[in-house]
This record gives sequence, structure tokens and C-alpha cells, in this order.
Amino acid sequence: MIHGLSRLGFGVSGAHGTPLVSAQATRGLIRQAFEGGVRVFDTAPAYGAGEAERRLGRALRDLPRSEVFVCTKAGIASEGVSERLRDFSPEGIETSMRASLARLGVEGVDALFLHGPDPYELTDALFDRLAALKSAGAFAALGVTGLGPELDAAIASGRFDLMMTPVHPFINAREEARLAAARARGMAVIAIQTAGDTPPPRRMPGRPADLYALARSLRPATPGRGRVDPVQGVRAALARAEVNTVLITTTRRAHLDAHIAACLDAGGLDWAGPPRALNAVPMAQNDLPDEAAPAENASPGGGVPAPEPVCDTEPDTETALPAFAFPAPTRAAGLARLQAFTPAMGGTYAAHRNEDRGPQDRSNVSALSAHIRRRIIREDELVRAAIDAHGLEAAETFIQEVCWRTYWKGWLEMRPAVWADYRAGLADDLDALERDGALAQRYAAAMEGRTGLACFDAWARELNETGYLHNHARMWAASIWIYTLDLPWRLGADWFLRHLIDGDPASNTLSWRWVCGLHTPGKTYLARAANIARFTGGRLRPHPRDLACEAPPLSDDPGHPAPAPLAPAARVDRTAPSVLLLTGEDLHPESWGVQGMDIRGAATLDSSAALSPLAVGEAASAFTRAAFADARQRTAQAFGCAVNEAGSMADVIALARQAGARQIITQRPCQGPAREALDSAAPAIRAAGLTLGELRRSWDEAFFPHADKGFFKLRKAIPDVFRSLGLTAASGGCG
Repeated sequence: MIHGLSRLGFGVSGAHGTPLVSAQATRGLIRQAFEGGVRVFDTAPAYGAGEAERRLGRALRDLPRSEVFVCTKAGIASEGVSERLRDFSPEGIETSMRASLARLGVEGVDALFLHGPDPYELTDALFDRLAALKSAGAFAALGVTGLGPELDAAIASGRFDLMMTPVHPFINAREEARLAAARARGMAVIAIQTAGDTPPPRRMPGRPADLYALARSLRPATPGRGRVDPVQGVRAALARAEVNTVLITTTRRAHLDAHIAACLDAGGLDWAGPPRALNAVPMAQNDLPDEAAPAENASPGGGVPAPEPVCDTEPDTETALPAFAFPAPTRAAGLARLQAFTPAMGGTYAAHRNEDRGPQDRSNVSALSAHIRRRIIREDELVRAAIDAHGLEAAETFIQEVCWRTYWKGWLEMRPAVWADYRAGLADDLDALERDGALAQRYAAAMEGRTGLACFDAWARELNETGYLHNHARMWAASIWIYTLDLPWRLGADWFLRHLIDGDPASNTLSWRWVCGLHTPGKTYLARAANIARFTGGRLRPHPRDLACEAPPLSDDPGHPAPAPLAPAARVDRTAPSVLLLTGEDLHPESWGVQGMDIRGAATLDSSAALSPLAVGEAASAFTRAAFADARQRTAQAFGCAVNEAGSMADVIALARQAGARQIITQRPCQGPAREALDSAAPAIRAAGLTLGELRRSWDEAFFPHADKGFFKLRKAIPDVFRSLGLTAASGGCG
């Protein structure tokens, strides 16, 4: 006897494997079904080339596993829209089973159905392989699906626990006999197509999901058959003694409610308690296919495959070393770190940069990203140190990493609408949290490091506590957030941006877009267990089955527009009495080239609170506060003037008027809250009789025009740009 079958089941099939129904809508229906008492959930790799399984797997994360009966199938797969691939060989079934488990995110399913096998395909070799898979815990019960005579051999074999077949008011005598034979064998029967196998009535589609129903209605009718109202068909099937469960699928919440009500009217859903326990023996690890490490393109990583780890281990907190001491948020500390790290900028950096050694050891990276982000230390200073110590070619890897940040900023400067779209999409995602309690709980658990996935939880704690993650860990965490935890990417990007001490609107937003396939269309990043284990030195070892096995590109984005010409910086009047405005985009006014001008005063304006509607992390806030304090001190010394801490652009305008200035001078901010603050204040600046003079560093002027396409174009330009900036006279190396 099969335990755990509810009287009503929900099929994640049909339109749920297509873009006609959103993944969010599918998950909502699964949750609605569960809350209504449905416990049987069925899917198959043939539905949308595995997409239906992925959707069910994501929904299962929100449900108690012991209270659902999960079914999938093997033997038929799909490619594209209509191509069907048939493979009932022992190897084919096992390969299909493993892929299904990975997509579903479970160690085993409650029932595996052979998807319409012909009698000659039911070989002893196949049953031997199925027995081994069952013993390994891949599935608990074996079922068979079919529409007609192909089921007779399966029933006669005595090898199957369940049968899935049409049961409706129009079945013939032979089909009646088949149901009786299955019952006599002790097989549970899951009824499908209970309204009849005649196509449904044709109706004009009112929404995309209705197109699937319209396509079904165009199928030829079966002679001698009929069709009843779907709810009536469910009631009729439930009234039969042979039927244990009726499986329905729908894309409409009202239809699902109607079917649940019909089941309740027929005597209840009769969930018989948790499914029978699955065999706890895991699949043999040496049977798993080797995992190739990802080819890293837009960020560091990659390498040869490492052996598959077999468990997800918590970091050893008992013997953890003290956290690495990042340089203080001052220019003096940054220069000291620059000097100390310069000897490692050549081959040492190239060989070890990808290693995430943990929060106690960041010696393999410069640890200056937060200083560079605010230009406490400038890019040209890092590059000159690297070239002087190692030469352009030997320092190529380090220099390219410096230039990646420049590429992101230049790319976004020419496409400001992408930042605006991100802001609008984030607002929508935050609104969704208010409406969806389950999503809000998963979101909070991820940010707080309570997912149960030890590697991700360790990164979450490190980010929240220190404001830093190794670049490789950022990629892994972003991929897991999107594809394993199935959370909206903008919410993850916002979490990073609020907590990273080097959080930058361009680098952060575009890196997350790259991970989910929105920056380079179709190219995504998939976090792999072997890659994580290798580059953390075995410190973190997630189980492969705990991570998503695929990373399909997201499509919830308008795409990026063609690059627009760079907006020019507002002209600086070098004769006008001025005040300086320091934003978080550039805190090194000593190199602005304004010495000798009539500088009447200066102010700092911290716009980081406007990075997000949510609060900025404490580590990031503390770094920013200290960085601004250091900048005020240096500015006062360099220009011999008072430097105010402004709370808004209104304060800056008031300072300028009080000082008798006619101009506010700043480094032109890139896309982000500082840029937004200046744009919003433009009318008030003019109304006060002031002008805004903007500077743009020669580094940006030289590099930004090369950021209109992919990074490769900018990378090729590095030697020529460096020559134009006087950084090197060498040729080759980086290009």
C-alpha cells in the first residue's frame, strides 16, 4: 500500500513548463494547493525540457518535505517546444533520474513513473537498475503511466506500485478491466484526464496561459468519446473504488479552488500522513558525473575540476583565526597597504587571486577595493605601482581587475536607464515582500544566514559582520541566491550594495545582471560545488545536490539600451570664487587640479543612505563615516579652509552663499545617489545664483569611451590608454 497519497493531486505540467505562465504564478498555485490540502505533486522532465521540475523544486523549498508526495517520470524527455526524446535504457533512466533530482532539489522522490514504456522496453536489465536506484534512495515507489494497452504488460509484471492513467465517464470495457487488474495487483491508481480525453471547448485566450488550452482544443477528437465539466469529472473519478488520487492541473486559482471544493464535497482529501520513509542511503558519489569547473569570464575563477565533495560543512568556528585587518578608511592607511601589497601584484596575484581563504586571511588580494571605490586611493596609483614593480605584462592580471571597475562605471554612464530600471524593479520587489509572507521569510533567512546551506550562510554572516566578501564568493553567493534559493536578483543586489564597504552602484548592479544573464544575454554564472570546494581550500564543501544544476537566463528585464554619448561634465570657471563638494565618488581633492583657485570653503555630502530604501549595513556606514572624516581633515590641510559636513544639497548651497562663492566644484559623480542628489538640486543651485562646475578625471575620460560594449574592447585599449596617461611607454601585455 502506498501511504501519503491525498485524494487530489496537482500536476506541474503543461503550461507550467512554458513561458506562458510565470514561475512565480506556478509557485503560487502550488502553495495554494498545499494550503487547500493537496499533498501529491507530479511533474516530469518532458514538461518544458525540465522547467516544470525546476519550478516544483523551487516551490518545495517552502513546504515541509515530510508532508508532500513528490512524483516525477523518466523515459521521455523534451528538447525545445515539441521534440520528444525517448530512452528507456537502464543508463537513460538513471541519467534522467539524477537530472530530475537535481532540478527538484531533493535526494529522492516518493514515486518515479516510467513515462509510457512499450512492453519490449521493460527489460530485466532495466528493473535491475531501478532496484539499485531505489535502494540508493532515489525513489520510494515505482509507477507507470500510459493511455492504453502498453499498461497491460506493466500490470502483469507485478513490478509496479502505482499506475497513472485516464479515468473518466467515457472509458470502455477494456479500460475498466485494466483498472480492476491494477487494483487486484495492489497498485494505487492516479487518475488523469478525468473530464474526458476529447479536446476542451475552444475559447479565445484572455491571457498568455490560455494559449496552451487553445492549442489543446485544436487536437483531433477521439471517436466515441465525450467530455464533461472538469469539476464533474473529478467528482466522478473520486467516486470510483479503484482510484486513489485524481491529478489535475490548472493555471487559474479559481479553478484550483473549485477542484479542491469538489474533493471536499466527495468526502475530503484524506491525506494519509507523511509518505513512507525514503531509504536514507545516499547515491554513491563515485557514480556521479565529474563536474567541470565553470569557465570564468567576467570575474575571476575557473580551473580544472576538483573531486566532488560529499557534504556541506560548517566553518570551524571553534578554531577560527581572528578576522583579517583591513586598512583603515584613511589615505595614509591605504598607501601603506598599497606599498605592502605591491610585491604581490605580479605572478603571485595571478596565481592566487581566486582563492577565498576566509575572513581571517585576505593576503592574496589588495584589500583596497573600498579605498578605490571612493578614490581615497586612485586607480592610476595602483597601476603605476604594479608596472614599476613588475612591468605591464607580468602585472596584466592585477591591472585588468583594476580596470573591471572602470568598465562597469563607464558602461553604466552610457546607459543610465539601466540604473533607473534597477531602482524601479527593486521597488516592485520590495512591494512583493509585503504581499508574499513566504517570500519575505525566505528573503530574511537568506540575508541572516539561516538557509541551512552552510557555505551561503557563512558568506551571509561575513558580509553582514565585515562588509566584505571575496570576489569569487560574491559570484557564488549571487548565483545561489538566484538559482538555488530562487530569490529575486534585485533584492540580492540591494543586500550586497547596502552592506559591502566597497559597494558601487555600477559594479554591483551590473555584476548581478551578469550572473543572471541580463548583462551578456544568455550568459549566466552557475555556482558549482567542486569550484567552491577547490577555491576555498575545502573550507566550504557544499553537496552538489544542494545547489542548482542549471542557471537559465532570466527574462524579467527590458534589456539594455544602446550606449548614449557620455554626458559632458559641467564647465568649471577657474576664475570664480568656489566651494568644493566632496561626494563618496571621489575623496581625494588634493589631485583635482584646483590648487591656485579661489577656494572659499568645502563640504562633504554622504549620499550612501539613498543607495536603497532599506538601511545601509553598519560596517559599510562606519567605513564611509571614517573615510569622510579623513577627507575633511586632508581637505582642510590642503586648501586652508573650513570643511563642513553637509546633510543635504541645501546645506551645500547655504555654505556657498555664506562664503561668497559663485560656484560649487565637484568631481562629476557616476550613476548612483550622489548623481541623483546633484541632478535634483540643479534648480536650487541656479535659483541661488550659483553654478555647478564638474571635473572628470583623465582616467575616466580615457577609458569610458571604450566601455560601450564588452570588456574585451576596453581590455585591448589598455596599453594605448596607459600611454596617453603617461603610465607606461610599453606596448602589448594587457591587450
